[in-house]
Amino acid sequence: MTEAARLKRKGFVQTLRLLSDKCQDVATIRDDSGKDKVEKFAADLKRSRYLDTAARAELAQTVEAYLATFPPAAAGGAAAAGAGNKQTSGFRVRGRSFLLSYNWDFLNKAFPAGSASCGTPAKLWQTWTAWEQNKKQELEVEQSTSTLESSLHSDLAGRVHFHWKVNLKTALDEPSTLLFAFHGVRPDARPTFVTAATKQARGANFAEASNRGHFYTWVDKVGSLYKESNWEPWRNYRVLGKWLDDLWTDGIHKCTGLVLDVALSNVVRTPDSQVTAPGPQGL
Repeated sequence: MTEAARLKRKGFVQTLRLLSDKCQDVATIRDDSGKDKVEKFAADLKRSRYLDTAARAELAQTVEAYLATFPPAAAGGAAAAGAGNKQTSGFRVRGRSFLLSYNWDFLNKAFPAGSASCGTPAKLWQTWTAWEQNKKQELEVEQSTSTLESSLHSDLAGRVHFHWKVNLKTALDEPSTLLFAFHGVRPDARPTFVTAATKQARGANFAEASNRGHFYTWVDKVGSLYKESNWEPWRNYRVLGKWLDDLWTDGIHKCTGLVLDVALSNVVRTPDSQVTAPGPQGL
């Protein structure tokens, strides 16, 4: 085991020990405990009645990151604490177009990989863009749109999350989302939007589905904080009026917080009413 791997594992165990501070029914362990003891410790934490939903999510993600530091054969036993977590190794990533969402208590908790919390949205965005730039080169990303948004429905004050829409040059076929992990935080992956008639995104429909994912990520919503893109609406692709209508309807009638900051007087519609273009002030 390398020194770097040892320090990573120690950091993950320290995170688990911090979680155990809330649990009066769990005996703690040493930072340098072996894998078997750590897995038992994690299982005990999972059974504890003192952990809330957010803490259990952090527990599952930390255990998964800890196990990822071992060779596949060693980690094959799978920790009990990771059971039921959406971001387990069974989450297969296949294709070249993905809409990813990253959820974590970024401003208050250390990253699963051991890095300290960022403290402010500005510092978090700076950390994200530096990581994203390297990841885009590594994965040969051709189209990229990302955003940092406030988690308006979270019980935790100040909680934020990321969305990242990517199109890769070469298709992937990976057994997990580990390749996209942001300092140990693995994303949830969503299917791209497709029309009800086809149910599958192929050809022109694939381009529309992919562009709609970029637009969803790019557009300003209630809670939007930062965004960046090299694949922008009206410059790189046409925007269908129904995309705007869907977002507006969701924001008003479903109370999801997706409310567009659109001044209708500055939007010019084409004769078929399907495509919108920015007026003098844009969107």
